[in-house]
Amino acid sequence: MTDHEQALQAARDSLRNIVSIRDFLLAVEVGSQTAVAMLDKTESKLLEVLEAINENYGDAP
Repeated sequence: MTDHEQALQAARDSLRNIVSIRDFLLAVEVGSQTAVAMLDKTESKLLEVLEAINENYGDAP
């Protein structure tokens, strides 16, 4: 199971335990923080790939 799958599984399991608005808001906060971290990691990898492509093919005629 990948990190993303584990994070989604943990989120799904924790959502089953929501019994109040406070629990819901906490779940939303944790979920949004997790999503932002995942997007930041993906963005970093994408920027690395784009830089590598530019280095390899940027000088081609």
